[in-house]
Amino acid sequence: MKLLIENWRKYLKEIVDDVFAGNCGMFGIALAEEALRRGIDDNAALVFAHNADTDADMVYGDYKIYHIAFKIGDKYYDGRGEIPLRELVSFMFEVPEDMNVDAFNLTNLDQMKDAIRRNTAWYMTCEDFKDKASHFLDEMGYTQNETTT
Repeated sequence: MKLLIENWRKYLKEIVDDVFAGNCGMFGIALAEEALRRGIDDNAALVFAHNADTDADMVYGDYKIYHIAFKIGDKYYDGRGEIPLRELVSFMFEVPEDMNVDAFNLTNLDQMKDAIRRNTAWYMTCEDFKDKASHFLDEMGYTQNETTT
C-alpha cells in the first residue's frame, strides 16, 4: 500500500526526490548541517510538525513526526523549495487534529537528529541528501561563507 501511495504522489508531482515519504527529516538534517557549515545558524531552525505532548516527549519520547521543514529567518523550506508555513503539511491527505508545529534552533541538533531517526519512517540517510542540501541552499541564495571552505 505504501508503494502505491508513493507512486501516486510521484504521479501528482508531490514528491521531490522522496523528501516526503519518511525522508523529510533526513533532508532537514542535511540542510541543518550544511547551514551550520556555512555559518547560517543564528537565524536557522528545524521545524517539526508532530504530535508530542511535552518538550520531554520531543526529546525522548515516541511520537509521530508528520513533516520536517527548515527555517531561515522568516522563510520556510522543504523539498518543494520555499513554502508558506500554512502549507507545511499541504501534501497530506488529512491533517491530524493533534498536530503541533514547533521550530527549534540548531543548538541541540544532535537531540533533533535522534528524534527524527526515532520517529520518522526514513530509509535514506542524511548523507544521501548532502549534495542536494548544498545545491538547495545555493539556489535559495545562501551561498558559501567566505570563512569556511
